[in-house]
Amino acid sequence: MNLSDKHPAEIEFRNALDEIRALLIKYENKYLDGEDKDFLIIAMKQVRDSLFDLQMERFGQYINEKGLVENLPAEEEELQKEMKALQDKIDRFIMGDFDMD
Repeated sequence: MNLSDKHPAEIEFRNALDEIRALLIKYENKYLDGEDKDFLIIAMKQVRDSLFDLQMERFGQYINEKGLVENLPAEEEELQKEMKALQDKIDRFIMGDFDMD
């Protein structure tokens, strides 16, 4: 299945991930201070928390009644890894670790 075959909500979700990634790239290695820095950190924390909630919502559908992961498609596994990597990158950004490779 390619991106054009996906439900519009899935395309919107993936576009949101791309926007988060672009925002991180835009501000990495940039010096901000005062209100600009505070605003960006608050916004990034909100993005991180929302991303985590979406990740759990998506992942939760593959947890069976015994708490085990079941029938997780390879595409979803890759997406879960991508979301986790973005959360880690946001955390490093918030903490001031701008070496985000």
